[in-house]
Amino acid sequence: MGMPAVSVSLGDGLEALFVPALPLNLPATTAGLLLGRPVAVEQTRPGLEMARRSAAVVASGFEFVEIHAGELTRVAVSMGRSSSVASVVICPPGVSPARTALAVAVAGVLRGHRGDGHAVVTCAVCPPLGVGRSAIPHEVAVRVGDRVEIRHVWEIVSWPQIPIWLATLSPRPIAA
Repeated sequence: MGMPAVSVSLGDGLEALFVPALPLNLPATTAGLLLGRPVAVEQTRPGLEMARRSAAVVASGFEFVEIHAGELTRVAVSMGRSSSVASVVICPPGVSPARTALAVAVAGVLRGHRGDGHAVVTCAVCPPLGVGRSAIPHEVAVRVGDRVEIRHVWEIVSWPQIPIWLATLSPRPIAA
């Protein structure tokens, strides 16, 4: 029997079901990025050698790429600009697979809601941001059966992306 589906509700009303399991096994002590590809990464061209660090963990349209921990956020935001990437999840060492799976699910929900085709960069914890980047916390209600837990997933954006992100916010009526 597989893992049960979990209902995820973002604070702005977006909802999704997901199974809290990653599409591949991530190295627990290695910093890197989990790249969601629009199409599964395949080694189809003769002579194409996938990097040693990620060849063992390519599956289901996802690829793990080892990155120095100090460069995670900078590289993630840069990779998020690529048209060959649907999502980028920052994977700092020591973060649980379930929390990373939640960040993958939230990236998918956000990307689907926005519909602009741009990659969403997320992380289960707020990573060091560096210059020119901000982290937007998304409050997530995770429902398993009758139990509800609140978690946060961080969306990482560059400063030029902030006006675009603000435009996606839907106005909410204020109760009197």
